[in-house]
Amino acid sequence: DILGQAQAYVRRPTWDVADGEEDDPSSAFKNVEQIAQDIGHQLVATPEQLREFLPEAVTAQAAGNLIAFSRAMALGAPDLRETWNDLIEAFRNAPEDARQPNLLGPFLGDAAGRDRAFAETVLDEAFNDPALAPHLPYLQGWVGYDEAGWQRLQTLARSGTVPAPVFHDLARLRHETGTLDQLPNVLDAVAELDGGLMVALDVVAELHAGRVRREEPLPPFLLPYSRTIL
Repeated sequence: DILGQAQAYVRRPTWDVADGEEDDPSSAFKNVEQIAQDIGHQLVATPEQLREFLPEAVTAQAAGNLIAFSRAMALGAPDLRETWNDLIEAFRNAPEDARQPNLLGPFLGDAAGRDRAFAETVLDEAFNDPALAPHLPYLQGWVGYDEAGWQRLQTLARSGTVPAPVFHDLARLRHETGTLDQLPNVLDAVAELDGGLMVALDVVAELHAGRVRREEPLPPFLLPYSRTIL
C-alpha cells in the first residue's frame, strides 16, 4: 500500500534503502529517489493518506529521497495552500525538539516555481509563526535570496525573536537568485545577537571555503567584509 511504501522509501535515508539493491550505488540512489518522487505524486493526490503520513515525515532527517518526495508534492499538489497547511499543521503538532524542516523547504522552493506570490506570502507568514520563524533562513534559502528575502532575514535578525545559530543556514546559499550584496547587512544584524558574531564568522568562513572547494569565484564583497568583521 502507498503508506507502507512511503514509510519504506521516504522516511528512511536514501543509502539505507538503496543498500544492496544494485551494483552501482549511484544508480541505486537515483532509483530510490524516483520511487520517492512517484510516492509524492500519489500521496499529494490523496490528502487523507498524506495527512496520515505527514507526522512521520516532518521529523525525518534530510535525505535525497525526502527531498524528491517533497518536490514531487509541490509539483503535483492540486492546491498549494491546502497542502502547505497540512504540512505546517503536522509540523506544529510534532514535538519541538523533533521537528525537521527538511520536508518544508524543498516543497516551498518548487512551489515558488509554480506561484511566486504564494511562496512570498508563506515566508511572510512564517516570520510571525513561532514554530516556523526559527526555520525562516532555511525556508528562504529554498525559495531564493532576492531583495525581499534579504530584507526579511535582516528584519528577523533585528527582531531578536530567534537565536543566532538559526542563521547558519546562510552559509549554504542553496538558490542564489538575485544579488548577494545584502548578505553583509544581514550578518551585521546577526552579529548583534547573543553569540551572533561567531555565527557571522562561521557563515563567512564556510562561504569562502565552499567557493574555493568548488573553484567558483568569490563574491566581490566577501574578502573586504571578512576583514571588517574580523
